[in-house]
Amino acid sequence: MKKLLISLVLAFAINAQAQVVEKIEPASWWIGMEMNTVEFMVHGKDISQLVAESTTLEVIKSEGLESPNYLFVTATVPVDAKVGDHTLVFRNTKGKKVGRLSVALGLRADGSASR
Repeated sequence: MKKLLISLVLAFAINAQAQVVEKIEPASWWIGMEMNTVEFMVHGKDISQLVAESTTLEVIKSEGLESPNYLFVTATVPVDAKVGDHTLVFRNTKGKKVGRLSVALGLRADGSASR
């Protein structure tokens, strides 16, 4: 019983220290932009060392700041990207998946480039 209690306490302590990906800005973008490279600001607990990846967006780099709670992810929206949600997966330095966030891609309104 004592070993079980110790194991549960240790498991809780380890999970309490885990990275938590909470928010991404901008949460949406548009297909067909002349400049198709986007820098996303991601916020969460202790995420500055994470690496982002995606099967539908071309992630160029993941860059942490002095603050451990922010990560900047630079990605390119492919010309053939589909409208809808696109997932960014976040991995720690050991390659373990620790979070995911969605970015919505929409169509630009006709004539919006000439405003």
